[in-house]
Amino acid sequence: MTTYPSMPQSDTTKIQVMPSFCIGDRIADALETYRALFTDSRVEGILQPDPAGAIVAADLTIHGSTLNLLDGGGSLRPTGALSLLTNFDPGVLPGADEYLRSVWQGLSDGGEVLMPLQAYPHSPLYGWVKDRFGVHWQLMLTDPAGEPRPFLTPSLMFDRLETATALRARADHAQVFAGVAPEMTGLGHAAPYPGQGSRAGVAGVGGEREVGAVGAEPGPDVRVMFSEALLGGTHVAYMDTGVELDMPLNMGSSMLVKAVGQEQVDHVWTMSADPDTEVCGWMQDGFGLSWQVAPNNIHELLQAPGAMARMQQMKKIDIAALAELA
Repeated sequence: MTTYPSMPQSDTTKIQVMPSFCIGDRIADALETYRALFTDSRVEGILQPDPAGAIVAADLTIHGSTLNLLDGGGSLRPTGALSLLTNFDPGVLPGADEYLRSVWQGLSDGGEVLMPLQAYPHSPLYGWVKDRFGVHWQLMLTDPAGEPRPFLTPSLMFDRLETATALRARADHAQVFAGVAPEMTGLGHAAPYPGQGSRAGVAGVGGEREVGAVGAEPGPDVRVMFSEALLGGTHVAYMDTGVELDMPLNMGSSMLVKAVGQEQVDHVWTMSADPDTEVCGWMQDGFGLSWQVAPNNIHELLQAPGAMARMQQMKKIDIAALAELA
């Protein structure tokens, strides 16, 4: 069995935001599979309380983008409402077409194809697959002349047909993260469905512009085929599906925030919309998206005797209450 480093303390100078997927006790298998498929991948660290037992959490970086794998126990499994938009840019990755096809074959093995790999109006080569661990991937060959994108972009899909949700969720999320990382937060491109107006330009990111200060920004009641935001340095995509899908958001797919200090934990926690969902650093926002909000030194704090038991009694994590046990 491959030996991985323990979960390191995160960068203490900046907030980190990443997608997280509950895949049960199959984390070790998933790490081996993903590392074999992606040419630039590394395990940043694992959490394995019993050296002879299962890995309960892991951070994996693929071509510079990090995701978290979690053993949520019970019946928690990922949902297609939070997928990984995977950009194969020929201008960045030599042989991007062949590389995409190779990754597709590996992810499809034992998985389920939702959209076959072929040409679509938005890409000459695109496909959607749920792999055998339940994680949803949208693989896309991108235009090398287009604006650069990270290799992995967490993609949120809302199928609330009676309302336009994506832009409202995007605006709320960006507003919160602008309060803790304004230089790494902003709004990007938004493409409304036909007949609902047009979008020109891209929002600035950082202190030079207020979040959302773009003249042609669609109103919050406009349904979009695609839109994006930068949240604490992580690109996130938002879309309204336009059709009803049986892929509701759930705790099996969440966004993990590694915050720098209690003030950032408190600020991000203001997104919580349902006190009944608040448990052990988890909460749910008003759009149904689950968030894990923890200090970036949480694994260090949990080494103290009694720290895990104390954290399990918390809703929002209290750093001082854990630190006093050290």
